[in-house]
Amino acid sequence: MKSASLKLAVTGAAVGICCEGDVYPEGVIVTLDFGGLSGFIVLIGKPLVAKELPLLMTGKPIFGIDQKLPGMLHAVYEKGPVFWAQVKTHNLDDIKKMPGVKHAFVVTRPAFEPNIINGDPGLEPGIAIVADYWFQANNARKALKVTWDEGKFSGPAHTSTVYATNAAAMVKEEPHDVTRNDGDVAKAFADLPKNGGKVITGNYAYPMISHAPLEPQNCTAHFHDGKLELWSNSQIPGSGVTLAAAACDLQPANVTLHMLRGGGGFGRRLTNDYCAEAGHIAKQIGVPVKLLWTREDDMSHDYYRPGGFQFITGGVDKSGKLVAWQNKFATFGQKNDPNALYPTGKVTPGGISDRLLSGYPNMFGDLSAGSGENAFK
Repeated sequence: MKSASLKLAVTGAAVGICCEGDVYPEGVIVTLDFGGLSGFIVLIGKPLVAKELPLLMTGKPIFGIDQKLPGMLHAVYEKGPVFWAQVKTHNLDDIKKMPGVKHAFVVTRPAFEPNIINGDPGLEPGIAIVADYWFQANNARKALKVTWDEGKFSGPAHTSTVYATNAAAMVKEEPHDVTRNDGDVAKAFADLPKNGGKVITGNYAYPMISHAPLEPQNCTAHFHDGKLELWSNSQIPGSGVTLAAAACDLQPANVTLHMLRGGGGFGRRLTNDYCAEAGHIAKQIGVPVKLLWTREDDMSHDYYRPGGFQFITGGVDKSGKLVAWQNKFATFGQKNDPNALYPTGKVTPGGISDRLLSGYPNMFGDLSAGSGENAFK
């Protein structure tokens, strides 16, 4: 065990500092003291089996998608092709007549005013369909005839071509942030052709990427006695509780979230819109209900990893050695976003990123938006 700062209380031994190279008997129990927060027990030298590993290996139903409650119905939730699109017209009278369908209703929401989504917006507008079985609800959904008011997030300003054009113009402006500026890149580029070297440029782009966890988003909900119970998985459970409470006009203290194992997250379950949707549906129908997204839902309504545009110029000397590097980067986001989920600030000096970037005598990197910038610091 490596540490230079952990206080250690070992059974039958004096309190001391646990350092590299220390040897303890197999299976000894130690108590770690993190600045007064003691009581954390670990076993040294003794293999431990994860409690749920046998259940995982034998395919037992322990995931959110497996949750069942007595009298539970099943739901799907149709949202528009554009963020926060509102329902204009529908054929719910026909949908309600389809086999197994118990409920079908429109969910309207106040207009979304900000131009940038700060944090998890929660319950979006849409149409909920509830049936005895999930395949009945989903079949009914396929028969929906809906038109949408796509609002301000639609239109010609939001296309891949426009984004690329804006990025190309943006990196010609004064950078929003300079993440690295070593040597004199401009002079190096100017001198290289005179000395037998050359300058090479390349522009690259990558799209918005869905997290695509194996298990689609899902949540089971039961509203009873003025309170809401949820069964789901989340990377930030407190956010799921808060969003579901807001969707049901409840205080968070009246919402209980039972955490279940999730089939992957990768950052997608940092946002908890599915908890808000299930909670709202459960309150409307008054019986337990499981909301299960389709794979199409998951790909179409993700909070995507931001796309970006890299404008790179490199200079090599006559021996082929890279001696100058310029990286201009434009991405989606908001500068100094207070709701950013990742740490801000530059990496610790001497770290691997710092060492790699220090390998060139002339380097310049700038950033033209906030989201994703930490990878360049």
